[in-house]
Amino acid sequence: MTSPFSFDIIRGSIGESVFNPNHITKNMYKKIKIDQDRNDFPCDQLRVEESDGPDYPLFSFKGFESRPVYDLKAPPSKNTPRKSELIQEKFESLVASTMNFLWLVFGWPISVFTSVDGEWYFDHRHLVRALNENGWRHAPIALYERKLTGNVILDSLSDATAMTLMGMRANATDNSENAKVADFYHIQQCMIDDNIPLTKSNIKLLLEASGAYLRFPKKGHKGTIGGIINKILDTKQKSSRVFNTTPEEIKGWIISNPRFNKNKVSDLDGVMCYHKILDEGFYYRYANDVLKWTWQACIRGEVVRVCASSKAICEHQIEAERQEMIDTIEDILNNTINWYISYAENMFKSLGLKLPKIKMNQLPLELYWVPQIEGEDEAIRVVFPETI
Repeated sequence: MTSPFSFDIIRGSIGESVFNPNHITKNMYKKIKIDQDRNDFPCDQLRVEESDGPDYPLFSFKGFESRPVYDLKAPPSKNTPRKSELIQEKFESLVASTMNFLWLVFGWPISVFTSVDGEWYFDHRHLVRALNENGWRHAPIALYERKLTGNVILDSLSDATAMTLMGMRANATDNSENAKVADFYHIQQCMIDDNIPLTKSNIKLLLEASGAYLRFPKKGHKGTIGGIINKILDTKQKSSRVFNTTPEEIKGWIISNPRFNKNKVSDLDGVMCYHKILDEGFYYRYANDVLKWTWQACIRGEVVRVCASSKAICEHQIEAERQEMIDTIEDILNNTINWYISYAENMFKSLGLKLPKIKMNQLPLELYWVPQIEGEDEAIRVVFPETI
């Protein structure tokens, strides 16, 4: 959020942001001297209201209050939104701006999160340091508490992570010191701390909450966002949120699920079943195996059921291998089988022969993913879109 002492956004009447420099008046820069003998900060002299403040999707605004400066606590250090916690130039500027106990009446107060466990400021860390440096007794705060979003992942976040993300969002929309790319890398640690599966969909959800798409709009910054996601995914640490990755675990899972089997018919309904391990070095070989079993079932007028699992140690690797298997099967269909169908059709075009292409959703194939990521309680049936 823009500092109360940065003038990139000029405030007009209460609730109005004015960007036209022609509208600048002395009143917009008005500062008031705060009597340090008072027992509080005179919040009634602020010329801002809720609509002037930042939009925090995880927090709800409770009002403006006063707090002793020495009581303002920073969030846990491991959840610092910025990689470089102190920007010296910004700090020195705020020290100069708050000297002699002057406050800009159109400046947004210090954002503070409150819960039953305590209060912490999650934005304006440079300003808090400057106020301490200049001996301020009290400061105005904008008080926030958690709110339900209706999203399971967002509502399960710890308060520490919520403060981190909202601090990032404040920096991302700050008109004086915008967030840097590296600031968003910290989302990886947030996900590890809160046991959130490290998947692309979850990362995108947290990036949106943190304001990354506001800082780097998709139009013109696709590569930037992609780079951030890849950096967050880049981990060699075995995830505690994956399971069923060892041969023993897979064997046990197949035995306990009679719908599936390995090179045998299902004990449940007699459908021929196979198991395939996903491996990035053998996608085409394994995809061809799946299609071979499928053609054999097609000739018999039957259906084949395949369950596939991964040996990967992280959620995003499992997700990537699953998608790669689907993409490889599609590639084989389009570039071999369907290509040959098109070739044959062209050879006999004088006869007006039209041959149907094979779509994945038409195959007598039931493909399932073995549950391996936290939250997956049973096998996941792959639904092939009609366009493939």
